[in-house]
Amino acid sequence: MFPAAAAEGTSPCVKVGPSESFHQAKVVVLGEVVSSTPTDYRGKPAAANVAVRARYRVHAIEEFKGKGLREYWLLADPPVIAGDAASVTNSGMPVALGQSYLFFASGELLAVDPCASLPASQADEALRRLRLLSKKVTH
Repeated sequence: MFPAAAAEGTSPCVKVGPSESFHQAKVVVLGEVVSSTPTDYRGKPAAANVAVRARYRVHAIEEFKGKGLREYWLLADPPVIAGDAASVTNSGMPVALGQSYLFFASGELLAVDPCASLPASQADEALRRLRLLSKKVTH
């Protein structure tokens, strides 16, 4: 498992709309988190007691931008482990195995943007806007 980490982020989020986040991201996907692996700051596997990030394997439910893959490996802050409770990343975005999220990721390592990404249960408006936007981009 991952070491316990501070529950609050080191930098405040500056929220932008889904359109701006879409254009800034390399991958935008609605997906289910199916596994997580502790990593070092470069995204390389690391022992749980020294991990500073996590790679999340995400099964794509709906892709808005990306490479058309069924699964993606996304890099994010490691979860805080509190017994059997849902995990929370250092940035404050809840991430739990088996749950679905709208992820915005960028960079070579596909690092998750914790300010733009959110649980699927809170993403109805963002998903509606992204579906409209992705139609415009593909046509």
